[in-house]
Amino acid sequence: MQLVAGLAERVIAKGGTIYEGAQVVAIGNEQPVQLTLAGGGTVEADAVVVATAGYTTNLGLLRGRLLPVHLQVLVTEPLTSSQQQQIGWVKREGIVEARRVFNYFRLTADNRIVFGGGPPRYCWGGQTVDRPPSQHAFAQLTSELQQTFPVETALRVAGRWTGVIGYTIDTLPAIQRARENPAVIHVVGWCGHGVALSLASGAWVTHLLCDNAVPEDLPWYRNNPPLVPFEPVRWLAFRTGVGIMALQDRLEISYHGQRPWY
Repeated sequence: MQLVAGLAERVIAKGGTIYEGAQVVAIGNEQPVQLTLAGGGTVEADAVVVATAGYTTNLGLLRGRLLPVHLQVLVTEPLTSSQQQQIGWVKREGIVEARRVFNYFRLTADNRIVFGGGPPRYCWGGQTVDRPPSQHAFAQLTSELQQTFPVETALRVAGRWTGVIGYTIDTLPAIQRARENPAVIHVVGWCGHGVALSLASGAWVTHLLCDNAVPEDLPWYRNNPPLVPFEPVRWLAFRTGVGIMALQDRLEISYHGQRPWY
């Protein structure tokens, strides 16, 4: 929330205006670009930046190329002094495991553990609404939490939630003007790393908007990520890929005798 508030302050300081609750449901192919809003309103714009992550396909863009992938996160009750001592998390580092299907976790200011990870999920049809959220996924992530920390700490889960990211098969972003309409720039495909990369991309998007070019030749300046055709192939390929990575992790853990961490 602090990051979002800080970005909003910068937009306003630069003379921008933020309209909350103005959901865009369609983007036209003409110029100027006509945006259709939920409820029937429209907005015309000379240039549009689409930075909608896993929700991009809801606008009819990059379907089959950008997969909406669901992730899940837990948060614990605040740790007691005894629990903190048992864990020994003195320096409060953020931690990311080195597995292919990995977990990540950190301490909050009020000493809760935010614990995310577990197998990512692709819903049939590329649905962005997870109704209801997978109880199996939450149960599996809770088990991972309990295996990660000492049993005697008896951590209690206080809340849980899911979110959607935009995932490309080659795990590279896609930043470029759309072929269908050069007035539209898509900035998507962070594959779960968007907090850092999407902020860094601001300079690249500025070059595209103002100079109609970027200063360097990088692989993510592209119109279309690799296409995964047909919904059954997308669904099966994603589930198979995640399953193979999880199997490789189990085999390595069995061989080394412990879970790899960074």
